[in-house]
Amino acid sequence: MNQSKISLRDVNRSYEAHNLLESSVVDTVRPWFADLDQPAIKQAITALADSRTREEAMKLLGLELLPAA
Repeated sequence: MNQSKISLRDVNRSYEAHNLLESSVVDTVRPWFADLDQPAIKQAITALADSRTREEAMKLLGLELLPAA
């Protein structure tokens, strides 16, 4: 299985992650939101795993997709 790599940036805080496999996005950003115990946030984090729901979830979480270096 060939996965593409992506990079993410939290537009509200100084968090960034570079050259991630798409399958690791959820595990990477979950700690960024550990202090927020809201169902909508948890659902959005889970939605990052699906390319069909990723864009909307990223908007809700304040994440930006960056070109992988």
